Amino acid sequence: MFSRLFISWESVFNFIFVTWIISIPFKNSFYQGATLVLILFFLIYILKFKEFVYFNDLLLKYKDILYASLFIIISMAISNIINDTNILSWKVLFNYIYRYIFIFIILLFFYSKGFFSKRMLFVFFLVSLTIQSFDGIYQSIIGYDLFKNNVGNLKLGLTGATFNRNIFGLIVGLGVIICILFRRVEKRINYLIVVLGVLFIFCTLFSYSRAVWFGIFLALFIYIFSDLRRIYLKDFIYLFILFLLISFSFIFIDSLHNRIELLFNGNSSNRDKIWVYTFDLIKEKPILGWGLDNWSKIGLQPYSNIHNSVLEILLYLGIIGFFCYCYFLFLVLKEVNLYKNIKAFSILIYMIVVSFFDQDIFTGKIFLSFFTILMFYIYSDRINLKESVK
Repeated sequence: MFSRLFISWESVFNFIFVTWIISIPFKNSFYQGATLVLILFFLIYILKFKEFVYFNDLLLKYKDILYASLFIIISMAISNIINDTNILSWKVLFNYIYRYIFIFIILLFFYSKGFFSKRMLFVFFLVSLTIQSFDGIYQSIIGYDLFKNNVGNLKLGLTGATFNRNIFGLIVGLGVIICILFRRVEKRINYLIVVLGVLFIFCTLFSYSRAVWFGIFLALFIYIFSDLRRIYLKDFIYLFILFLLISFSFIFIDSLHNRIELLFNGNSSNRDKIWVYTFDLIKEKPILGWGLDNWSKIGLQPYSNIHNSVLEILLYLGIIGFFCYCYFLFLVLKEVNLYKNIKAFSILIYMIVVSFFDQDIFTGKIFLSFFTILMFYIYSDRINLKESVK
């Protein structure tokens, strides 16, 4: 059908792929639809071209990380069964499988087929983040965002289309890191990357997300000292100038100064209270936890989530689930070390740090979708394709 219309399967896939990436920050029906279309395209392709043996070989190639993912799914199912949870808990488990694990496999499949490159992924992802940064700039000027009319400004903090400063900070903060880490990917767009980096920094600062600020700092610190041989003197000069400008911003802009002062004064936005309460719940059911997404029933109201990934895993899945996640993370770190992928390691550190203070690692669509892309980026190194984007 596609050949008759002079449209290649690769072109159709890339259109669906970029649509899916752009839809992630909106986490609405647009995202849901794009995810389902991506899965449907995969199923049609594999049935039409009878790629069953190839697909099976691909699964065997990644059996270690897929087994680790299976262990996590099993721990989720056991915890749900033991606690006699409702349909929403099982929906979380099902979403984990088709939104993240299945998408991870699909990306590896089409990458191995040469449908897209890491360079294309970089461009697609940068487009998605840029749309969100422009929305943040628009919100800072008008007072509400372009897509959902969310209220936000430089005094209250920017949220973009996400309704939440921390989630918006996660998105644009990732843009900051990508612009710095991949600054030399394509010489023709170096100046564009600089401009976008400035926009991302502006939005990140005025998201007022302290977890994102700390995550960026730690990720870049690790990147610089892990890859000193590839960092030129001019890079240090640029980073030093950037550090000075940001420092002056914190000193002379009252809203930024107040946020950082609250941090130094130990203000955790009541996270300490949430964590103490969560730890007491964990002690009641330490082995298998309370089941997925039960915070609305057992949690401390009116707080919507736990704001700590470790406590969240222990609360919902217990020690067994925590060990499953630790094994998963061990395999990921082993993979990063095997291929010396410093950039991926730095982004991974950013995501982990942010999850310690914000984000929901069971129901957070944006966080988990970004993490899925990162996992693809890390594990695609096993596929022997010659690419310069590292």
